[in-house]
Amino acid sequence: MDMYNEISASCKKTVAELKNMPWKKCVIDVMLPTMAGHQNNRWRIADPFMKFMARYAKEVVMEDFRVGINLLEIAMQRLSNGAVLHEAASWPEPLEKEYWSYSSRWDEPGLMSEGCYQFIVSGLPVCLQYNETRGHALKILFGLISHLDADGNIKSNYLLPDEFKREGAFLYGFAKTQIEKNAKMEEVYRHYAQPEEWKKHKSWFAEHAKEMNWKEFFSKIRVKGFFNKRRIKKEILALAA
Repeated sequence: MDMYNEISASCKKTVAELKNMPWKKCVIDVMLPTMAGHQNNRWRIADPFMKFMARYAKEVVMEDFRVGINLLEIAMQRLSNGAVLHEAASWPEPLEKEYWSYSSRWDEPGLMSEGCYQFIVSGLPVCLQYNETRGHALKILFGLISHLDADGNIKSNYLLPDEFKREGAFLYGFAKTQIEKNAKMEEVYRHYAQPEEWKKHKSWFAEHAKEMNWKEFFSKIRVKGFFNKRRIKKEILALAA
Protein backbone atom coordinates (compact mmCIF):
# COMPACT_ATOMS: atom_id res chain seq x y z
CA MET A 1 0.00 0.00 0.00
CA ASP A 2 1.44 3.39 -0.98
CA MET A 3 0.75 6.63 0.86
CA TYR A 4 -2.19 7.63 -1.34
CA ASN A 5 -3.88 4.30 -0.69
CA GLU A 6 -3.34 4.75 3.04
CA ILE A 7 -4.81 8.26 3.00
CA SER A 8 -7.75 6.99 0.95
CA ALA A 9 -8.40 4.27 3.53
CA SER A 10 -8.71 6.96 6.21
CA CYS A 11 -11.26 9.10 4.36
CA LYS A 12 -14.06 8.90 1.81
CA LYS A 13 -12.02 9.91 -1.20
CA THR A 14 -10.63 7.55 -3.82
CA VAL A 15 -6.96 7.33 -4.71
CA ALA A 16 -7.75 8.90 -8.07
CA GLU A 17 -9.45 11.86 -6.39
CA LEU A 18 -6.52 12.34 -4.05
CA LYS A 19 -3.96 12.18 -6.85
CA ASN A 20 -5.89 14.79 -8.80
CA MET A 21 -5.41 17.25 -5.93
CA PRO A 22 -2.24 19.28 -5.45
CA TRP A 23 -0.26 17.42 -2.79
CA LYS A 24 -0.38 20.34 -0.35
CA LYS A 25 -4.20 20.49 -0.62
CA CYS A 26 -4.38 16.74 -0.09
CA VAL A 27 -2.30 17.10 3.09
CA ILE A 28 -4.08 20.12 4.57
CA ASP A 29 -7.66 19.32 3.54
CA VAL A 30 -7.65 15.52 3.84
CA MET A 31 -4.67 13.79 5.40
CA LEU A 32 -4.07 15.98 8.45
CA PRO A 33 -7.73 16.36 9.53
CA THR A 34 -8.48 12.65 9.15
CA MET A 35 -5.21 11.07 10.30
CA ALA A 36 -3.74 13.59 12.77
CA GLY A 37 -7.02 15.05 14.02
CA HIS A 38 -7.92 18.72 13.88
CA GLN A 39 -7.22 20.93 16.90
CA ASN A 40 -10.96 21.15 17.62
CA ASN A 41 -11.53 17.39 17.85
CA ARG A 42 -8.36 15.79 19.25
CA TRP A 43 -6.56 15.45 22.57
CA ARG A 44 -3.24 15.10 20.78
CA ILE A 45 -1.83 14.16 17.36
CA ALA A 46 -3.33 10.77 16.60
CA ASP A 47 -1.40 7.55 16.05
CA PRO A 48 -2.57 6.93 12.46
CA PHE A 49 -0.62 10.06 11.49
CA MET A 50 2.47 9.00 13.45
CA LYS A 51 2.45 5.55 11.86
CA PHE A 52 1.90 7.09 8.42
CA MET A 53 4.89 9.38 8.94
CA ALA A 54 7.03 6.50 10.17
CA ARG A 55 6.32 4.67 6.92
CA TYR A 56 6.51 7.61 4.51
CA ALA A 57 8.91 10.13 6.06
CA LYS A 58 11.15 10.12 2.97
CA GLU A 59 8.29 10.09 0.50
CA VAL A 60 6.45 13.13 1.90
CA VAL A 61 9.62 15.21 1.63
CA MET A 62 10.25 14.00 -1.91
CA GLU A 63 6.67 14.87 -2.88
CA ASP A 64 7.05 18.48 -1.70
CA PHE A 65 9.99 19.65 0.40
CA ARG A 66 8.24 22.43 2.36
CA VAL A 67 5.13 20.35 3.05
CA GLY A 68 7.27 17.38 4.03
CA ILE A 69 9.40 19.38 6.46
CA ASN A 70 6.24 20.65 8.16
CA LEU A 71 4.89 17.10 8.45
CA LEU A 72 8.14 15.89 10.01
CA GLU A 73 7.99 18.76 12.49
CA ILE A 74 4.37 17.97 13.42
CA ALA A 75 5.43 14.40 14.21
CA MET A 76 8.42 15.55 16.28
CA GLN A 77 6.25 17.98 18.25
CA ARG A 78 4.04 15.03 19.20
CA LEU A 79 7.13 13.23 20.53
CA SER A 80 8.11 16.35 22.47
CA ASN A 81 4.70 16.54 24.12
CA GLY A 82 5.16 13.68 26.59
CA ALA A 83 6.58 10.77 24.60
CA VAL A 84 10.21 11.83 25.16
CA LEU A 85 11.54 14.23 27.79
CA HIS A 86 14.23 16.54 26.44
CA GLU A 87 15.54 20.09 26.54
CA ALA A 88 13.10 22.71 25.31
CA ALA A 89 12.38 23.04 21.60
CA SER A 90 10.47 25.88 19.94
CA TRP A 91 6.80 25.36 19.12
CA PRO A 92 4.55 26.02 17.24
CA GLU A 93 7.53 27.37 15.33
CA PRO A 94 9.23 26.28 13.17
CA LEU A 95 5.92 25.14 11.68
CA GLU A 96 4.63 27.52 9.03
CA LYS A 97 1.49 29.31 10.27
CA GLU A 98 -0.91 27.37 8.10
CA TYR A 99 0.11 24.23 10.05
CA TRP A 100 -0.08 25.75 13.54
CA SER A 101 -3.37 24.04 14.37
CA TYR A 102 -1.39 20.76 14.23
CA SER A 103 1.26 21.88 16.69
CA SER A 104 1.29 19.91 19.94
CA ARG A 105 1.85 23.08 21.93
CA TRP A 106 -1.83 23.30 22.86
CA ASP A 107 -2.51 19.54 23.05
CA GLU A 108 -2.81 17.30 26.07
CA PRO A 109 0.55 15.60 26.76
CA GLY A 110 0.69 11.93 25.84
CA LEU A 111 3.11 9.16 26.77
CA MET A 112 4.90 7.01 24.20
CA SER A 113 2.50 5.28 21.79
CA GLU A 114 3.13 2.67 19.14
CA GLY A 115 3.09 5.39 16.48
CA CYS A 116 5.59 7.47 18.45
CA TYR A 117 7.89 4.48 18.80
CA GLN A 118 7.68 3.72 15.08
CA PHE A 119 8.42 7.33 14.16
CA ILE A 120 11.46 7.46 16.45
CA VAL A 121 12.93 4.41 14.75
CA SER A 122 11.96 5.14 11.14
CA GLY A 123 11.28 8.88 11.01
CA LEU A 124 13.99 10.52 13.10
CA PRO A 125 16.82 9.23 10.86
CA VAL A 126 15.08 11.08 8.01
CA CYS A 127 14.70 14.23 10.13
CA LEU A 128 18.45 14.18 10.76
CA GLN A 129 19.10 14.58 7.03
CA TYR A 130 17.66 18.12 6.80
CA ASN A 131 18.91 21.32 8.43
CA GLU A 132 15.32 22.36 9.14
CA THR A 133 14.58 19.31 11.31
CA ARG A 134 18.00 18.11 12.44
CA GLY A 135 18.22 20.17 15.64
CA HIS A 136 14.84 19.05 16.99
CA ALA A 137 15.58 15.42 16.13
CA LEU A 138 18.87 15.55 18.03
CA LYS A 139 17.16 17.02 21.10
CA ILE A 140 14.75 14.09 21.11
CA LEU A 141 17.58 11.56 20.74
CA PHE A 142 19.67 13.20 23.46
CA GLY A 143 16.56 13.13 25.64
CA LEU A 144 16.26 9.37 25.17
CA ILE A 145 19.84 8.60 26.18
CA SER A 146 19.67 10.92 29.18
CA HIS A 147 16.56 9.14 30.53
CA LEU A 148 17.67 5.60 29.69
CA ASP A 149 20.87 3.60 30.05
CA ALA A 150 22.47 0.81 28.02
CA ASP A 151 20.60 -1.84 30.02
CA GLY A 152 17.25 -0.17 29.42
CA ASN A 153 16.89 1.17 32.94
CA ILE A 154 14.64 4.24 33.10
CA LYS A 155 15.06 7.39 35.16
CA SER A 156 12.31 7.75 37.72
CA ASN A 157 11.04 11.03 36.24
CA TYR A 158 10.48 9.48 32.80
CA LEU A 159 7.14 7.70 32.40
CA LEU A 160 7.44 4.98 29.76
CA PRO A 161 4.42 2.71 29.28
CA ASP A 162 4.95 -0.93 30.24
CA GLU A 163 4.82 -2.17 26.65
CA PHE A 164 7.86 -0.05 25.79
CA LYS A 165 9.93 -0.63 28.92
CA ARG A 166 11.32 -3.82 27.39
CA GLU A 167 12.50 -1.69 24.45
CA GLY A 168 14.53 0.64 26.68
CA ALA A 169 17.90 -0.92 25.84
CA PHE A 170 17.11 -0.84 22.11
CA LEU A 171 15.96 2.80 22.25
CA TYR A 172 19.12 3.78 24.12
CA GLY A 173 21.39 1.98 21.62
CA PHE A 174 19.45 3.34 18.65
CA ALA A 175 19.61 6.93 19.94
CA LYS A 176 23.30 6.68 20.81
CA THR A 177 24.14 5.32 17.33
CA GLN A 178 22.15 8.04 15.56
CA ILE A 179 23.69 10.78 17.71
CA GLU A 180 27.28 9.68 17.24
CA LYS A 181 26.73 9.19 13.51
CA ASN A 182 25.03 12.55 12.87
CA ALA A 183 25.94 15.08 15.56
CA LYS A 184 29.08 17.20 15.60
CA MET A 185 31.69 16.33 18.20
CA GLU A 186 31.04 19.52 20.19
CA GLU A 187 27.30 18.74 20.27
CA VAL A 188 27.93 15.25 21.60
CA TYR A 189 30.53 16.46 24.10
CA ARG A 190 28.18 19.11 25.51
CA HIS A 191 25.57 16.47 26.34
CA TYR A 192 27.89 13.63 27.36
CA ALA A 193 30.14 15.73 29.63
CA GLN A 194 27.51 16.11 32.34
CA PRO A 195 27.67 14.99 35.99
CA GLU A 196 24.92 12.37 35.55
CA GLU A 197 25.84 11.32 32.03
CA TRP A 198 29.58 10.93 31.54
CA LYS A 199 29.91 7.45 33.10
CA LYS A 200 27.61 6.05 30.38
CA HIS A 201 29.89 7.36 27.65
CA LYS A 202 33.43 6.46 28.71
CA SER A 203 34.04 4.66 25.40
CA TRP A 204 33.14 7.78 23.44
CA PHE A 205 35.50 9.91 25.52
CA ALA A 206 38.20 7.30 24.95
CA GLU A 207 37.73 7.58 21.18
CA HIS A 208 38.14 11.36 21.41
CA ALA A 209 40.75 11.47 24.17
CA LYS A 210 43.32 13.27 22.01
CA GLU A 211 40.84 16.09 21.31
CA MET A 212 39.70 16.58 24.90
CA ASN A 213 40.53 19.41 27.26
CA TRP A 214 40.76 17.39 30.48
CA LYS A 215 40.67 20.41 32.78
CA GLU A 216 37.42 21.55 31.18
CA PHE A 217 36.05 18.00 31.22
CA PHE A 218 36.55 17.57 34.96
CA SER A 219 35.00 20.97 35.57
CA LYS A 220 31.91 20.03 33.52
CA ILE A 221 31.40 16.69 35.27
CA ARG A 222 32.11 18.34 38.64
CA VAL A 223 34.88 16.01 39.74
CA LYS A 224 37.43 17.39 42.18
CA GLY A 225 40.63 16.07 43.68
CA PHE A 226 43.87 15.13 41.95
CA PHE A 227 43.56 11.39 42.64
CA ASN A 228 39.92 11.20 41.49
CA LYS A 229 40.80 12.97 38.25
CA ARG A 230 43.84 10.77 37.65
CA ARG A 231 41.80 7.60 38.25
CA ILE A 232 39.03 8.65 35.86
CA LYS A 233 41.45 9.72 33.15
CA LYS A 234 43.31 6.42 33.48
CA GLU A 235 40.03 4.46 33.19
CA ILE A 236 39.05 6.35 30.05
CA LEU A 237 42.46 6.11 28.38
CA ALA A 238 42.56 2.36 29.11
CA LEU A 239 39.47 1.99 26.90
CA ALA A 240 41.34 3.64 24.02
CA ALA A 241 44.17 1.11 24.11
